[in-house]
Amino acid sequence: MLTIICFVFIFGCKNNEEHSYQELGIKASFEVDDTAQLLDNNFTVSLEGAKEKIACRIAHDTLFVPNNLEDSLYTVTFIYKDVVLVFKSIYRSVLLPDQNFHWEFGIDNQPFNKIRGAASTEDLEPGKYSKIEFLMTNPQERGDGLLFKNRIK
Repeated sequence: MLTIICFVFIFGCKNNEEHSYQELGIKASFEVDDTAQLLDNNFTVSLEGAKEKIACRIAHDTLFVPNNLEDSLYTVTFIYKDVVLVFKSIYRSVLLPDQNFHWEFGIDNQPFNKIRGAASTEDLEPGKYSKIEFLMTNPQERGDGLLFKNRIK
């Protein structure tokens, strides 16, 4: 009987050790010049910090971020077909939301969509930039999202 109790205890501890973190699901979308692209498992998202590199698990249009991130700053890389978008210096707190989020990855080519919100007044100067790559983090319950963007000349 004691052997069975020890076995159950050891197995239970080992099982908890393997699953000591949870994953946070974040809905994702991707658009090019206001045209939505069908993601459906055809994309990857990775997080790279100073100590670790993580490939997020993907299920249809949702990415899963483990909640045990070690670093404070990360580079987020989004890959869809031949498109690679890289956003640097994103804080761990942005990657570990406390509510449902929707991450919108996108590319906006000239002429920029003024209503979309990725282009600022500075970006609209003719000939200054040819493309804007963006990541918008949109909270689904409360608060304001964040915009990360790369301006391409």
